[in-house]
Amino acid sequence: MLALPIKPLSEPLEEMKLSRVTPHFSPKKPVSELVVKARFNLKDEDAMDALQFQVKLFAKEPEKQFLIITATRHSDEQQQVFELTPKHTSEMIFSETKN
Repeated sequence: MLALPIKPLSEPLEEMKLSRVTPHFSPKKPVSELVVKARFNLKDEDAMDALQFQVKLFAKEPEKQFLIITATRHSDEQQQVFELTPKHTSEMIFSETKN
């Protein structure tokens, strides 16, 4: 796993960890998947009502063109799981208005 320090200009992103997924039966094959874990620190409680997560980077293979995201808000222990695809690239987080 590779941990990347994040510069202050990219706040609220604090940390990003990347893990290459190698095939179990062919460890020397090129990596075809990447697991990304990111930590965001949002200190402004007022901004918590207007969060939107958006991604426009997806795999080339249609069967791999999805991202499953788990967002956690520690202040009230809420979690929201959602899926993004090339046709659905954003999601409102912790809001009653869903995309």
